[in-house]
Amino acid sequence: MSAKSVAALFLALVAIGASSCATSASSLTPDAVAKNEGAFFGHVAIFNENENVTSSCHAEFTDAKESRKTYLKLDESGWVFTSVKPGPTYFSGVLCTLGGLFKYNAYYETRDIVFDVPARGKLAYFGHVQIKLNYNSNDMAVAGVLAGGLGHALASNSASKKGQSAVENRFDVGVREYQNRFQKKATALTPFVAFTAKASAGQRVPASVKK
Repeated sequence: MSAKSVAALFLALVAIGASSCATSASSLTPDAVAKNEGAFFGHVAIFNENENVTSSCHAEFTDAKESRKTYLKLDESGWVFTSVKPGPTYFSGVLCTLGGLFKYNAYYETRDIVFDVPARGKLAYFGHVQIKLNYNSNDMAVAGVLAGGLGHALASNSASKKGQSAVENRFDVGVREYQNRFQKKATALTPFVAFTAKASAGQRVPASVKK
């Protein structure tokens, strides 16, 4: 087996391990949020070289100290409805498993999108996030031949620099999706716009908090 094939196999195994500890992006039950948790929702669309790869990705959300709050497996719809501990929450990045026969990981990280998750009764909207990667298996060939975590770290760092993100406030679209998806249970939580974000060009998108 070639060095490139070994590298691809190694990264595929890393991705499988990461998937095993992920939660469904649509795990929310509006009328059954735990007493010590709050709820949030939004939409994520991920493209790699103009191909929509959202369903091949996981999204990570962390707290102010960069400790993981939740790690979600995205589906092709891109919608996120879930619950976490209340408090400041960052959309911190995505990990995508890409490629054909030989898989590789592409990681994009950011700390630009932050929102506050309140206690029960509210549903925080973090925006419509679009991430554009520019990544292919050839980029993994050099970094991937290194063994163990170092090779993966270098590959991840390479991927994290090969993308850009932007966020839009499409709150009305999100509310319609929430109501259609959960029907009568949707009345258990009150949606509001919670995010403050900087797009990839540095433009600030103001939050319109309606608590």
